[in-house]
Amino acid sequence: RELGRLELAHPVTVITGDNGVGKSTLLNAIARGYGFSVTGGTYGNGAPGPRDPLYRAVRLECSVRPKQGYFLRGDTHFGQATRLGNDGPGLENLHHMSHGESILEMVQAFIPDGVYLLDEPEAGLSAVRQLALLSYLHAL
Repeated sequence: RELGRLELAHPVTVITGDNGVGKSTLLNAIARGYGFSVTGGTYGNGAPGPRDPLYRAVRLECSVRPKQGYFLRGDTHFGQATRLGNDGPGLENLHHMSHGESILEMVQAFIPDGVYLLDEPEAGLSAVRQLALLSYLHAL
């Protein structure tokens, strides 16, 4: 269904709601509009084509395009970690860490003024690590 206009005017937006209401679909549409791959990963690695239904469903209006970004999807995080290996800035080998630790490692490598789309980043994190995640995001 049509959402209309959705303005994200603050540096951080948290999308919440019950299961099945479309939070991940909305995030995927925003990600495609920015040029992220549907499987997640680094910014600009998945230029959408005109036939991509998520690309056609959203029109982004941005005053400045980000220099860096990352689209974190819990269901594809392992594959993205494999692709990144040790190549990301400040990243150790993500496969030597738990799922939650590797997510925190990724977030610590984020730089200011990027665009970071995180789909259920708290999955696999203890309550203490969830607070650490918030702290890292706040520092950006």
